[in-house]
Amino acid sequence: MPDFLGQTRISAAGTASIDISHQKNGIVWIIEQVTSQTGRISSACTTWITINGGSVVAPSAALTPIGTGGQAATAAGLPYVYLNASDILTVNVQGALAADTLTIRAQYMEVLSTDPLVRGR
Repeated sequence: MPDFLGQTRISAAGTASIDISHQKNGIVWIIEQVTSQTGRISSACTTWITINGGSVVAPSAALTPIGTGGQAATAAGLPYVYLNASDILTVNVQGALAADTLTIRAQYMEVLSTDPLVRGR
């Protein structure tokens, strides 16, 4: 499975977002898992995922500390998100520490838009 990796700085307001997209016409990414991680621990950090600027794909979840190495949250499993060339999946974070880093990893399967896996989607 390929991975989409992204990273950005947390704003002074404690927010950040990273877009996941591709520009491959005739291809669909089947997003199976998305992990968001910060480098430092914040007691009130939450994350959520939206598609195309609005619809919530994964509702708000608190990031969980991972030892002293920061904190993370994972959205995975069915129903998978099907991402066409015209779609944008956005991972959002709020309540993080300013100037920290948000890192995301999306695991996906890439198939042709004619593949039976995406028929009816």
